[in-house]
Amino acid sequence: MEKKTDYFKPDTQLSNFIPVPRSILREDLTASAKLVYGLMVARTMLSQKEENRQEWTDKAENVFIQYPIPNLAEDARMGETTVKNALRELKRRGFTETRRTGFNRPNRIYVKYDGEDAAKGLKVGQISPVRTDDNGPTKGQKPHQLDGWNQAPIYTDIDKQKEDTANSLDRDQEPTKAPDPVKVQELVNSVARKLSANNH
Repeated sequence: MEKKTDYFKPDTQLSNFIPVPRSILREDLTASAKLVYGLMVARTMLSQKEENRQEWTDKAENVFIQYPIPNLAEDARMGETTVKNALRELKRRGFTETRRTGFNRPNRIYVKYDGEDAAKGLKVGQISPVRTDDNGPTKGQKPHQLDGWNQAPIYTDIDKQKEDTANSLDRDQEPTKAPDPVKVQELVNSVARKLSANNH
C-alpha cells in the first residue's frame, strides 16, 4: 500500500519529530548514531520538564534518562546490534555517558551537547529559532512569515518515561508546530534513506 503524503500548508502541524541539533549533523558520525542521538535528546527533554526534574536529575543537577536498548531499537526502527554500535560510537565521541545504578537496575544515560547548541533565553521544552537565511524566497517570491514556527514548544508526555523505566517515546503525542517543516521532512527523509541503504 502506498504511503499517504500531503503538501505542507501554512498552518500544517507535525507531531513526533526528533530534535537533532545542527552541530551533530556536522559530526563525523554514522546516520544511525545521529538518529539515536536525536531520540535520546527527545527523551532528555522529557526529563528536563519542571514536573519531572526531581525524578530525572541527579545531585549535581545533571539530567539523565533511562532508555533500554530494546525500546531504543524499536523507536529507531533498527536492530539492537545497530543501536549498540551507535551507542558505542556516541560514547566514544563524548556525546553520552553511562552510569550504573546497582544490580539489576537500569543504567543512567547522560546525553551531552555541543556548547554552540545551547539556546539562550529559551524556556525548557522550547527549541532555538531556526535559521531562515538558507531557506529564503527565490527571486520574485514574497518571503514567508515564519514567526509562528520559531521557538515552538515541543509537546511531550512523561507517562512513557515512567512506564517500567523503559522511557519509550510517546507515539500518540498531540500535534505541535515544528520549526521549518520542509527542512524537518528533508532531514527525516535523508536519515531514512541512509538507514535503508545501511540495512541492505
